[in-house]
Amino acid sequence: MHLRRTTALLGILGSQACAGGPGSDPAQASALDAIGSPYVAVLSDGDFFASTYVDGQLPGPDPRYRDTLSILLPGRAGEPRSARLPDVSNSVAGPPEVLALAPDNRTAYVIELLQPRAPGMVTRDDLPPGRRLTAVDLSNPAKPRLRGFAYVGPLPEALSVHPGGRWIALTTNAAEEGIQLVAVRGQGELGPVTDIPLAALDVPTRADLPKNGLDASYLAWHPGGKLLAVNLYRQGRIVFLRFTQDAAGAPVLSRWGAPVAVDEDAYTGRFTPDGRYYVVNAWGRNFNATTPDQRLPEHPGSLSVIRLGALDAPEPVHAVVHRAESDRSPEGMAMSPDGTLVATCNMRETIFPESHPRYTREATVSLFQFDGATGALAKVGDYPFEAVLPEGIAFDASGRHLLAASFEYRGSQEPHGGLEVWRIARTPAVSLRHVGRVELPPGAHAVAVATH
Repeated sequence: MHLRRTTALLGILGSQACAGGPGSDPAQASALDAIGSPYVAVLSDGDFFASTYVDGQLPGPDPRYRDTLSILLPGRAGEPRSARLPDVSNSVAGPPEVLALAPDNRTAYVIELLQPRAPGMVTRDDLPPGRRLTAVDLSNPAKPRLRGFAYVGPLPEALSVHPGGRWIALTTNAAEEGIQLVAVRGQGELGPVTDIPLAALDVPTRADLPKNGLDASYLAWHPGGKLLAVNLYRQGRIVFLRFTQDAAGAPVLSRWGAPVAVDEDAYTGRFTPDGRYYVVNAWGRNFNATTPDQRLPEHPGSLSVIRLGALDAPEPVHAVVHRAESDRSPEGMAMSPDGTLVATCNMRETIFPESHPRYTREATVSLFQFDGATGALAKVGDYPFEAVLPEGIAFDASGRHLLAASFEYRGSQEPHGGLEVWRIARTPAVSLRHVGRVELPPGAHAVAVATH
């Protein structure tokens, strides 16, 4: 296998975190304190409006629009309820998988698909390709600070942290699509970057698609740390890769089993906690379309459940064992800590102006029960809520609440995003009960939850 090994540029940076958030608002404080997690991290992209997807226009030189990492701190009566770290570069232009926490919850990692806007940049096409992976020190989540960064990419699209914490895997949307593995040293210090082109991994290609179909929108580490799942979204295929290290400790990836065909636009995914299944969220966009109206589907998205072959098998056989429909335009998906619930966040047609014939004011969350014995999904329902371009979604550490990040809201006097909070009712049947909203800087789109 051909590996191109480069060295990360590491900068140790200091920053002053800004106070802010829901502390003095009783309704927001109540929603925040319902969350059963030590903290919640949410990214806001200050370089886009939701409408940028429709008209391409960026915010002007308005200080309210700024890339921000917000840290929400539930259950801290009399203490700071949140902290904000500005200028953590990130982009909503890819999947809501650009933020991840280290297993010990002491570091957050963030990638930028596009760089921040600079003076004179007025349209989406003006934004240069991103290259930065940022590490944020959360050893004291009430006082986040920039720890350092590495140059990766270009156009890094999704990242995942190894269960052991010593590797970050990311996929790039460059001309030669590939996977990059970034070494992590000590407490979140970023080390060398290893490039592994997908074309070198015996991955099937399609000559009729851009980049031969080697577009990877998402990747995820298996809970055991010995496998990576990679979503080739244009092909509608999932590729599983075995992870090893050579005698010098350098990472090696090799294909593990045959690729699995799922629905087209297989955008994101999640392994079950026991590692037996990989659940794939397919959006279903029309890639031949030239306008957002044509590209956004009018049909529901779908979830496919892949049962993995035996982990000790040299030639494992993976199989799709179930498929279920969600709602229109699902981007983010989440799995509960115990593996019994799956949810998707469906933006529907909220990005369109109110005058547009396809405009919808409400997005939805789709909730499913998951049977770990059979791999079957049973849909509980679609739950509407007012939001514009909601994407990231996560269960809290307790598994009793569901959180979704909304980019914007219609009709607000001041621009803001938000974190919508639901309680998961178990009796008389499983359902969602909306608890409230925590306001955030505009552009909220990715969410990660501390587990302990």
